[in-house]
Amino acid sequence: MSLHVNSVAARRGVDWVRQAFGLLGRRLVGFAVLLLTALVPTLLLTALPLVGPLLAFVMGQPITLGFAVAARAALAGEPVRAAHMLQPLLPGADPARRAALLRLCVVYTAAVAGVMLAVTALGGEALQQLANAAQSQEGDFVVRANAVFARHPGLRILLLASSGAFVLLSVLFWHAPMLVWWHGQGVAQSLFSSALAIWRNKGAFAVYSLAWLGVMMLLLALTGALQPLFGSPEVAALALQPVTLLMMAAFYISAYFSYADCLATRGDATA
Repeated sequence: MSLHVNSVAARRGVDWVRQAFGLLGRRLVGFAVLLLTALVPTLLLTALPLVGPLLAFVMGQPITLGFAVAARAALAGEPVRAAHMLQPLLPGADPARRAALLRLCVVYTAAVAGVMLAVTALGGEALQQLANAAQSQEGDFVVRANAVFARHPGLRILLLASSGAFVLLSVLFWHAPMLVWWHGQGVAQSLFSSALAIWRNKGAFAVYSLAWLGVMMLLLALTGALQPLFGSPEVAALALQPVTLLMMAAFYISAYFSYADCLATRGDATA
């Protein structure tokens, strides 16, 4: 079965976000359990000394795939189950595709680690000073940060370059888990197909990014509005943690809708 890269209207970017929240609302408990199934092992890996945070990046691709599997099942009228997150590990799973997915996880983790190591090596003392400025409670953070940037003029360029590198990684790996698992593509082919799909639909993905930016700004505004009630922004943010987690689930679900619009074959429902 061949795979075609579709071209969609820019307004579809908003639809992906809207559809994600709609599906989340219809299967709220199931997706909440699915998110916990994903977060628990990730947090356990993060707690490991030295290599823990790096190993946690291995979970990125399986989590994306798990939510895509669950979203497609939900659209077909099936319940969302925690087992959707573990599909590559279940008996009967294609061993070749499981191995390809594992290779994809390794490549993703190595790429992220490479960017982080490069930024740390090049940033050095400047990054540490910026981190100290963020943690300090004295004065305004913007003033402290600008002072660090003034002492280290190249720090802004480094941060912009690292942001660009992570955006590039997102483009390459955005649809890759589904392409490996559902279409049997190899790692290199899945990265190329993912990048090609996003490039051909860059208008929709630009609108999609703006839509999620709007959702995040709405959450920040809600946190600020609740601050007088709870006494501090930290407590207000903690009170809204369940909302933040559900927003994270909706984000992963929306990735499936973008895949289904841009790359899926006729058998994949988009609702």
